[in-house]
Amino acid sequence: MNKVLKDNILQFLNNPNPIWETELTKDLVNAELAYLSQFELDLTNYSTQRSYFKKNIKIEEKPILISGISSSDSIYLEYPQVPFFNFFYEEHGLEPENKSEIDDCTFQKLKKALDVFKQIPGANICISSLVKRIQVLKQFDDEIDTSYSHPLIPFSIFISLCTDSSTTSSLRVAESILHEAMHLKLTLIEKHIDLIKPDTLEKFYSPWRDEQRPLRGVLHGLFVFKSVFEMYKFLCNNSKDYKNTDHIYYRMEDITEEFRTIKNLALNNGFTEAGANFVNNLLPSS
Repeated sequence: MNKVLKDNILQFLNNPNPIWETELTKDLVNAELAYLSQFELDLTNYSTQRSYFKKNIKIEEKPILISGISSSDSIYLEYPQVPFFNFFYEEHGLEPENKSEIDDCTFQKLKKALDVFKQIPGANICISSLVKRIQVLKQFDDEIDTSYSHPLIPFSIFISLCTDSSTTSSLRVAESILHEAMHLKLTLIEKHIDLIKPDTLEKFYSPWRDEQRPLRGVLHGLFVFKSVFEMYKFLCNNSKDYKNTDHIYYRMEDITEEFRTIKNLALNNGFTEAGANFVNNLLPSS
């Protein structure tokens, strides 16, 4: 591994603040793009399906630009890739929105959610570096948001959208985007350094699933919800548009309580030294 990249990763693990920093994120993205280049893939021809198959296959529908002006910072709304990708949706329990339901309202909801990150220094750059394609999932329950990402698809996320366009709904969609973007970031980190011992069978209680889970799942949960907490904390303290939103206080209290249930996570024997150190640096000190 590139020594400079490894040193930058270790520096981030020792001090993950701000959690949406941009320099390491860009280095991780560039390393992944170097890997994808052997399959003749880059940011100009990237798609969810191409990334999964590692082939520059023909894509019928052109994606819709949501934000950005160059390939390095552009985020696109991608139509569901059916029927060729149906097996993937079925395997992972995803129900993509029908193409006929993807309209200007869909575009505006995503744009409003992405605009949230423009109020947080560094967050917008971090998100636009990690997320290149967004596919929309069906929303079956107005109170339940669905999101997904896959380790073999480094720059794509799948999220549901709220039925309305309220401030709270924009925050919920922004949370889903950040949640999955940080899953992608941690997956890229794990390609270069072991945070969990490769042969471990250790599990730990996950407050997000309310069950014992493999360590990797709990670590990812901690990382993404720490990111969500920091987003809401910043908005609460600095944004006139969102600081008085009840949803923010509810989510911060909820996440704080979840963190209390995993306060001893770093003591689990399944972590490497780097992994245990990272966990300690993510969890609140008190």
